[in-house]
Amino acid sequence: MSGDGIYETVFTHIGDGVVLTGRDGMLADWSPGAERLFGYTKAEAVGRSPDFVFQFHQPGLNAQVLRALQEKDSWQGELRFRRKDGTEGWCETLVVLVRDDDGSRRLTIGVHRDISARREAEATAQVSAAILENSREAVHLIRREDASFIFVNPAFERVFGYTAAEVIGQHVQMINAPGDPDPAAVAMEILGQLEEKGHWSGELWNVAKDGRVFPCRARVTSFDDPRHGEVWLTFQEDITEERRAAEQREEMEERARRTQRMHALGVLAGGIAHDFNNVLQGIHLARTDLADVLAGQPDTEEPLTTIEQLVHRGRGLVRRILTFARPNSEVLSTTVDLAELVRRTMAMVRPLLDSQVDVVVAPLPPRAEILGQVDQLQQLVVNLATNGALAMKGRGGRLEVIVDGVRRDESSWWRLRVRDHGVGIPEEAQAHIFDPFFTTRSVGEGTGLGLAIVSSVAEAHGARLAFDSKAGEGTTFEILFPAQGPIALGDRPRIAIVDDEADILRNYQRLLDRRGYQAALYPSVDTFLANLDQEAIDAVLTDLSMPGRSGLALASEIRARRPGLPIILMTGHASPATETLRAAGVRACLAKPFDFSDLIATLDQVLADPRA
Repeated sequence: MSGDGIYETVFTHIGDGVVLTGRDGMLADWSPGAERLFGYTKAEAVGRSPDFVFQFHQPGLNAQVLRALQEKDSWQGELRFRRKDGTEGWCETLVVLVRDDDGSRRLTIGVHRDISARREAEATAQVSAAILENSREAVHLIRREDASFIFVNPAFERVFGYTAAEVIGQHVQMINAPGDPDPAAVAMEILGQLEEKGHWSGELWNVAKDGRVFPCRARVTSFDDPRHGEVWLTFQEDITEERRAAEQREEMEERARRTQRMHALGVLAGGIAHDFNNVLQGIHLARTDLADVLAGQPDTEEPLTTIEQLVHRGRGLVRRILTFARPNSEVLSTTVDLAELVRRTMAMVRPLLDSQVDVVVAPLPPRAEILGQVDQLQQLVVNLATNGALAMKGRGGRLEVIVDGVRRDESSWWRLRVRDHGVGIPEEAQAHIFDPFFTTRSVGEGTGLGLAIVSSVAEAHGARLAFDSKAGEGTTFEILFPAQGPIALGDRPRIAIVDDEADILRNYQRLLDRRGYQAALYPSVDTFLANLDQEAIDAVLTDLSMPGRSGLALASEIRARRPGLPIILMTGHASPATETLRAAGVRACLAKPFDFSDLIATLDQVLADPRA
């Protein structure tokens, strides 16, 4: 076959579009591939300038191509073109200049390969990458083969605290929060849904680099990647604030319902109390009259005394009903020192409680001023103390009363906590414990008004009332009263001191306060753990030997729930091995007796050390 025949065969059958341009710069030939690529027939193209396909959107293109041809006889690049039907595409182009023997231009050959699909895919990929880069959701790609990270976006770094370099190549379990639900079970559920449906959505519990455990709304899909095989694309949105807002909204709605319920019952109870007082007054007068008539008859003295005692009990019940029914506006009348009120009230109540109950009042702040009504607040403290003591009836235990200052929601509060180590409140009863006349006690042991009055008084004082109860472990009631004036927390480091010796707690409080620290006192391990997750604590100071739980066991639990929280142990025995202390998360161990200056130096050191 001659050279011309070979050329003609290639020209006709090559898939790319081949065009020839003559000396005059006009199209001289137009291959079948060019017809398919551009949509114009050879007859429609020959004799026209190539500009009708390429130049419409690329000013100066001809000059650029001509300059390259003059310098090196060829030009290669990517061109955007317009088809006959008006659609646009991209082609990869090679233009070669063919010269005569004298070096003048004879013709140019242009070979154009359609890359429209590739450019569209690249553009789509760029858009997708931009979306991922700017997404507010944390996005990551996991390779199924080894469950390792192969990509994370900037939002992932913000949400989880890890940089891309720290997670790429690592197993995905590094962000799975341990506990319930079990991460392995969740992973199996996701895998099953991906195999069945190709996608999964739900909620995941994660753990950030700083140890914070948080929930996310998640979506997972799978696809095949040419480099990594099957990969899982996951979008996660931190819903911590959303959940908190929902809980607060639910709490506010429940508080509103309870207020309406209490108001209605209060009006009813007030009316009943008024009528009952009239009945009691009538009984009392009749008893007095009868006593006069039957004076001197010995057989009548005992029943008359019984009548008088019952009238007295009735009066007490009416007083409690009226306390529950009294309008809120009558309460906030004067400044009250909550610390002093608790001290005096507990001194009065202590002798009246079961002798098996060990009453522990944690060291009180010098002053804790709130706006309120003394009688009502005393009734609240008495009811909580009595309720706690009754919960330990027949088994004994510690009744702990604590007053301290806290900041919540950018506001200052004085907090009253009363904790018992009793039987706990049955789960099915917890939703009703503040309802008037509801009681879990046996007949004759309670009126069902004690906690209803606590709730009513707290509501009237603008206080926040909450409780935590576990079967067999006890119950803690917490009431936050709006503080009058500063509570003097400032930015001082807050040191949690866990010790069962009240005198030791009191001494630490005074000494730390003088040296610029704030002491948060906990007379038992259980009280401390009940508040660990919500307390603003900078360090923990505790003894190696504690009733019911060792200091090392406590340290291990603190590390699991609050990673990075500095823990200092004190011991009168030999100090545990360094490896044991480190494994439990203990940062320092002080051997007793030690100088207080050593403790301050240790506190300064662990608080200045940023390591987790």
